[in-house]
Amino acid sequence: MGKQSIATKPFIESLLNDLTKALSGPELRRNKDWTDAVWYFFSKFTSNGQSKSRKSDEWDFHPKSRSSGRGGEYLVDFILLENGYGPRIAVECEWQFWRKDALRSIDWAFDKLRGVKSDIKLLIHEWRVPPTAGGPDQKLRERIVQYISDYELISPNEAFVFLQYNGGAAYAYWWKPRRAGSHKKNEIKFELLKLSAK
Repeated sequence: MGKQSIATKPFIESLLNDLTKALSGPELRRNKDWTDAVWYFFSKFTSNGQSKSRKSDEWDFHPKSRSSGRGGEYLVDFILLENGYGPRIAVECEWQFWRKDALRSIDWAFDKLRGVKSDIKLLIHEWRVPPTAGGPDQKLRERIVQYISDYELISPNEAFVFLQYNGGAAYAYWWKPRRAGSHKKNEIKFELLKLSAK
């Protein structure tokens, strides 16, 4: 039997809790600071064996240096790969400090992430309100549901994960397909993930 997908709720919650702790520093004041902090977290994640389920030399991370992504990226901001398996975590960041159309910016970032082959497709974004049913961010989730429902290349081995920042608070939610292929909109239900208190 081959290697298994890491797109499980316990792994994802553990990953996001570690990541939100790394992003809680007061020095993160600009878009560049946030993206650099995400890059630094994942570069360390692949090099020091933070996960008990793998050895650090089994994983690789791109881009190798933060400066190599500044002139343009290849599809997504960051990607973590396991040797002999392929992409494990694809990451796209979208901060809204300077965006005029936040909804369009985030769904454009998600559209890129959607097409990447990876166990975990992680979109880290800033949104000004917490993810509540019927809240102002409902339009964002509706847009993402539309993107997913229109897509045939869905696999039950992957998970769509969203880490949303609202000022100093972080919220996370996810959806994992139950089968391969397209899904109806009413089959795509986001579930909030538990983040530990800072």
